[in-house]
Amino acid sequence: MSHSEKGNSTAPNGEVDLGNPPGVLGDITRQILAVSPLAQTGAAVNAALTLAGTALARKVCGETILLTNIYLISLIDNSEAAQQIQAAVARIAREAGLADRIVHETPTGGEALLKRVAATPNALFLFDDFDRLIKAALRDGAVRYKMELFVNLIKLFSSADTILHGTEFADQVRHPRVDIPYPCCSLHATAPAGSFYQMTSRLRSDHLRFLARFVVVDETTDPSGQRIVSGESQEPMENILPWFVSVRSLQLRSSGVDAGPKSLIKVEKSKEASRLFDDHEKEMRDRRNHDQSDGLGYLWSRGWELADKIALICACADNPNNSVVEERHAEWATQFVTRHTELLVNRLKAESDSNATLSSKTRARQIDRSRLSQNADGI
Repeated sequence: MSHSEKGNSTAPNGEVDLGNPPGVLGDITRQILAVSPLAQTGAAVNAALTLAGTALARKVCGETILLTNIYLISLIDNSEAAQQIQAAVARIAREAGLADRIVHETPTGGEALLKRVAATPNALFLFDDFDRLIKAALRDGAVRYKMELFVNLIKLFSSADTILHGTEFADQVRHPRVDIPYPCCSLHATAPAGSFYQMTSRLRSDHLRFLARFVVVDETTDPSGQRIVSGESQEPMENILPWFVSVRSLQLRSSGVDAGPKSLIKVEKSKEASRLFDDHEKEMRDRRNHDQSDGLGYLWSRGWELADKIALICACADNPNNSVVEERHAEWATQFVTRHTELLVNRLKAESDSNATLSSKTRARQIDRSRLSQNADGI
């Protein structure tokens, strides 16, 4: 049975089942959940997407030369659950021959990040406690240095089809410039929901724009996590490993690790998928304009690009040897991005309203104390 025959990413009510992605992605998701009893489905799906995207890195590209590098954040309040997921990903990667691409350590800054990517241009970064990185950037005197990490993540996201030139330092002996040809690294980060929203709400809007390149998945308000493996046995690795073997055997158009985008296998869209993406692009513009007044419109600015990358991964997950982005792949990817971005926008709006209310109450108390002090002076 092929992955496309086995996968069923449509829920009984006709909506797309975001907990059951197409092809081998669903197999990897079930495998992760089976060995991670505390994990939520959304985090397992994120892990599957980033792992598959890493396997496909510098192998395939979409019609617009977008690659399979994606940034996903899973909000998980249970730190043990986060560790279980990252351990499951590392085990699958090891058995699939991708152990050298998994990076567990979190870079201390932007320069350290580029040096690590230069060593492994198609790495998968597994960041724990992503909220702490944001908190570090908020410390006095550290904003410019720590925000450089996020700035370089933005550069890496958009430089997969070009050569990324690092910062030109005056002291080239101690700090030589790092140039990375066609980086294609992915990131799966975890963070507690409460701390993540608290930290992001304290960032300036211009600093917060890095989030437009991320899909943030929050299932912390749903304790059940919509698990799809309840009562099921573990997904055999024999159903997963052949897919990774097929990906490794893909032949590029031209040889050489630095051959560039022209060497990649281009995956076309079906007419139905193209029409769906045209509609999705229009929806992203409308939503961006709608949320512009709240200062959150930017979160929709990369929606089309994110969905395009994820649809590409979905198509290759069904059949890496003869991939086409079909309507079902486009439908799953666009709904994945739209639903989770909508939840993020709504949560950040609520956080902003809560902070505004708290500030109003604080100002009111200060005014009351000032009046009491004035009255006491007048007695």
